[in-house]
Parts: sequence; C-alpha cells; structure tokens
Amino acid sequence: MSNCNICNNSEQKIFRSKVSLGFDTEYDLVECPDCKAIYFDVMPTNDELAKFYSGSYFNFNRWHDEVKGYFYAKKLNKIKSEGNFLDIGSALGFFIYGIKQNSNWNVYGVEFGEDAVKYAQDKVRLECETR
Repeated sequence: MSNCNICNNSEQKIFRSKVSLGFDTEYDLVECPDCKAIYFDVMPTNDELAKFYSGSYFNFNRWHDEVKGYFYAKKLNKIKSEGNFLDIGSALGFFIYGIKQNSNWNVYGVEFGEDAVKYAQDKVRLECETR
C-alpha cells in the first residue's frame, strides 16, 4: 500500500471495498485513518482511465443530473450560504451546474475526459479542467 494521496500518511489504510471501472478492472477502495480521504489504492493508470472514459461514458441525462444538483444545493445552503464546491469527476458538468443555478456557491469541476471538459466549458459555461 502507498501513502495517502491527500495527507501522505503511511499508516495502514482501512479497506472499504473492491471497485471496478469496467473492462475487467478491479481496485481497492481504502480510507485514510488520519484525514478520512477515500481513494483507490493503487490508482488506475492514465491508459486505464482513458479506456474507461471513452465518448460513450458521457451519455448522461442532463435533467436528472441538474435536479440532483438542485437538491444538493439545498443541502449546501443549509450548511453555509456560500462557498467553493469542487466536483472531481465532473463529467459534462450538469450536476455542478444544478448547484450553481440554485446557490451562491462557486463550482469547479475536474474531469479526465477532454471532450467532456470542452463540453462543460463551451456549452454549460463552467470552470472545468482536465487532469
């Protein structure tokens, strides 16, 4: 096992489950006992991610995701009237668009798929970048 991706803690991670991204992949989902971050250990390679995040992956129901964002915005508004929200794996950005439209929170997205990022930037007008 590697150190925590967030806090660099080297303690034994808490195993949560096995996760598959499809295409016969399998990863351990672990939790850091110190900062409580949950992540894959070992992380997928760029080649594995590129295979999983093909164009067909981004066939989302816009209205469904925006409504989820609406309800999430209601929860955020109960916590704080404004803030910064980062969505890692933001896809086409519809979920964070729903948050943006229904709160005073600043939303940002990070997405592996370059085509999805371009769509979120050009069509949905969101701050989004690829990693």
